Amino acid sequence: MVLDPNKPASTNDFLPREVTSSGHCFSLEGRTGIILGAGGAARACTVALTMAGYAEIFVVARDAVKSRALCKSIADALSDVVPSRVQLHGCDFSRLPLMAPHLVVNCTPLGLKNEEVPSDIAALIKRIGPHGLFMDTVYSRGKSTKLCQVAAEAGIASGDGKSMLVEQALLAFEYWTGRKPPSELLWTAIDNATQ
Repeated sequence: MVLDPNKPASTNDFLPREVTSSGHCFSLEGRTGIILGAGGAARACTVALTMAGYAEIFVVARDAVKSRALCKSIADALSDVVPSRVQLHGCDFSRLPLMAPHLVVNCTPLGLKNEEVPSDIAALIKRIGPHGLFMDTVYSRGKSTKLCQVAAEAGIASGDGKSMLVEQALLAFEYWTGRKPPSELLWTAIDNATQ
């Protein structure tokens, strides 16, 4: 929620700033993104990609019914503001077309327990196209997540949940106060909290 004396407004916008902060500034329009999961984080990320003008977004979950329902609810809710060229697809992993996406976002709990990365997820991350990005909403204490490690080994830029939290906090602070906070302070705080 943004406090504006003329009109209240809200936002759920991490993606454009996240892409910029990762050093990969590129036009988001016409891109293909894959969201892993069908919960609240997946919904927020799907809305962000939709509003950013991605051409195709695949929401992939164990339960294809849930991923299709998520896509339908977003398409219905945003029908007045989403360009008709944006295509939302809900499916399970077995129905995901073979492609080189521009962005993959993990919105599942995979990695919270430091478990091994399933081979199909690792293969998907390694297919991310040139100048693409992998984002993980999960973060781990003191090091990058195993999914981000897979991306790094494949030469793919990545960010974990810590970078998302910091970028969201920077935006929220600026929206609420009208001032840009020192990002180093937030990074130090989250690094200290996750040692």
